[in-house]
Amino acid sequence: MYLTTTRDNLAAAVGLVQRVIPPRSPLPVLSGILLKAADDRLTLTGSDLELAISMWIPAEVTTPGELLLPARYVADIVRRLPEGPVQIEAAADGCGAVLRYGNAQARLSGFPPQDYPQLPQVIPQVKFSLPVETCRDLVRQVIYAAGQDELRPIFTGVLLEIVEGELYLVATDTHRLALKRYRLPDNELQLTNIVIPAKAVNELYRSLGVLEGEVTVRVAENYVGFSSGPLRLITRLIDGRYPDYRQVIPKSYLTRLTALDGLAFLRTIERAAVFAQEEVPVVLCEIEGDTMRVSAQSQVGSLEETLPVCSEGEPVAVAFNAGYLMEALRASSTQEVDLELNGPLGPAVLRPAGADDYLALVLPVRLT
Repeated sequence: MYLTTTRDNLAAAVGLVQRVIPPRSPLPVLSGILLKAADDRLTLTGSDLELAISMWIPAEVTTPGELLLPARYVADIVRRLPEGPVQIEAAADGCGAVLRYGNAQARLSGFPPQDYPQLPQVIPQVKFSLPVETCRDLVRQVIYAAGQDELRPIFTGVLLEIVEGELYLVATDTHRLALKRYRLPDNELQLTNIVIPAKAVNELYRSLGVLEGEVTVRVAENYVGFSSGPLRLITRLIDGRYPDYRQVIPKSYLTRLTALDGLAFLRTIERAAVFAQEEVPVVLCEIEGDTMRVSAQSQVGSLEETLPVCSEGEPVAVAFNAGYLMEALRASSTQEVDLELNGPLGPAVLRPAGADDYLALVLPVRLT
């Protein structure tokens, strides 16, 4: 293998695929980045067997071929190279490479590329496309609510469903829930119980940040693949049945705040969180008439603020985990929000004012 590319392109691709490479693995080859040169492009791949990311960059390929180089050292040397062209030539035994830049060169030992696990073939049962910015927005509004408890793996994923042409993304850690709905142009599509690991969804969000155009989603029996321009991401799905999230979303409310200034509410909660209890940052919201009082206290001090509101229903005092409430408010895409409350212990539901395509559910904190 022999090729020429640029430092900037190489560094960007290495930085992207390196993120999925495990720091420790029983398979030494998984600590490497697979480089494949062919057809005027260099494709780089990283994988942990559950998630794989590939990205190609332009290259002048003199001799096609493959290399498997240790990710840590490739990343460390590439980001320190001077700007300009970089030549990569395979070592005579095919298990290493020489990187030439300017009047200098660096040699790297590697692994036999034939030992690298083959990426799964994603034969789609369902296929659809979304604009890149739409995909990132859908992910942004739900990913924060996914769980991190590996003992309950189903909650560490994001549910993808398509019902009558409408795409649903749902995430929950059982203390909160986020749901986003998006209308697809093809009304014939149907999908149920596709649970994508949150790690893969996070990597998709980060990777799409520098891309434009569309994202194509391919859903197979055990895998889902995403591709956009030079990027390809494949992840294994989480086994198990996702709980029926519709059962926990209230169909009514006891108290409702309409057209609440979401940014002002967020800033108030942020200030209150400074004074909230450290282990569980609790803030108290008391609604009566046209006023909401937000308060928090701990050993370091206390805070109390009032906000004007337009409310209907019963007066109520509800305590929330400040972090959960802040993340739900930040995920909303509108300036004004509606907040529906169901007493001091019932679930609270936040929606963008005048929209029904997104909701965030937060369970209150029980005060002893």
